[in-house]
Amino acid sequence: MELPIELTVGERIARARIARGISQEALAGLVGRSAGWVSKVERGVLPLDRKSVLLKLAAVLEVDVDVLDGRSPVANVSGDISRAVVVGEVRQALMRWAMPVINQASAGPCHPLSALRQRVDTANRLRQDAKFGRLALVLPALLDDLRDAISRTESSVDRAIAQTLAAEAMHDARAMTKKLGHLDLAWMSAELAGQAARQSSDPLMIAANAWNHIEVYKTANAPGPARALALATIDRLAEGLSTATPGHLSLWGTLHLQAALIAAYWSNRDDAATHLDEAAAAARRLGGDGNHYDTMFGTTNVGIHRVAVAVELGEPEAAIAHAKKIDASGLGRERRARLEIDLARAFSQARRHEKTLGSLLAAEKLAPDYVRPHPLVREIVGSHLRRAKPALRSLAQRIGVT
Repeated sequence: MELPIELTVGERIARARIARGISQEALAGLVGRSAGWVSKVERGVLPLDRKSVLLKLAAVLEVDVDVLDGRSPVANVSGDISRAVVVGEVRQALMRWAMPVINQASAGPCHPLSALRQRVDTANRLRQDAKFGRLALVLPALLDDLRDAISRTESSVDRAIAQTLAAEAMHDARAMTKKLGHLDLAWMSAELAGQAARQSSDPLMIAANAWNHIEVYKTANAPGPARALALATIDRLAEGLSTATPGHLSLWGTLHLQAALIAAYWSNRDDAATHLDEAAAAARRLGGDGNHYDTMFGTTNVGIHRVAVAVELGEPEAAIAHAKKIDASGLGRERRARLEIDLARAFSQARRHEKTLGSLLAAEKLAPDYVRPHPLVREIVGSHLRRAKPALRSLAQRIGVT
């Protein structure tokens, strides 16, 4: 059976433009570009890997951004046959949490909190290393056992601890399902994490869960709600900042990093710089890289976001310069792969094609489960196939781009 050919972002833009009845020259004028630029984007010669540009094009063409970037659960790619099965099992586990009629306690022994803590720590490590295949295998049973512990634990203190563990596990579910393109499951995970956070023993878990919702909003091309939630949570965290714990500082800094990136989506350099500076100040107070509330927040993560913001603002040389100062070897594989993807975007914008390929291959080596379905990776690879060398064609085959 012949599979349908996946449209490129450029082809989607061309279809939307033609449907609106406007020429390439007219579209170029409306977005402040040349007709040649529009032509190259539509033909796939130039990759469109900046959300800020996509947002502007979507507004002019009067379509949802999702129509242009084609975001949806990605098709299976090389070595990925079982993804639909394991994600389906995670979906069922989330539904058991969300539906009280089937949310019944197990007849077996209740798992001790210490054992559940160890299993959540394992899930966190798998998420931070972007080992989504293995994470999807352990999450369903972990979520079921946490739900069981909450319903059967008599001590209010122990129940609150179990809720904290559940919020963390839902964070893992949100991150994995979001990165695999299942935004419905990512949103469900964030909502369930919020319920658990509100019943936990830790008030900062609510702020941590705001980060969950912000990530889903961003991926769903909804930067407005993402910005509003980030700023509201920053305001709440401002209270007591002078005596903040490391966890408090880490969440404060992480939310400023989110706000910086969202500002870059709207090409707002001043706001982005202000938020980056606030995050950098928090990192200096923290005194080094940490992982409070699974944020991996610290000076290294601030540097990684400086690269991402510069790329989003269309400043590739600044992004490359920032990247040269970063030693991310102490962070998880997913965060390091994200840096390589942003560096590849910078090299692509600077027309340094060999460097682009090198960064993409480095990212894939670090975290193939994260990189292969990544929409920006697929966009860059698709646009570069015209000048492809064997290594790029091999990568294109592995990520399912033709």
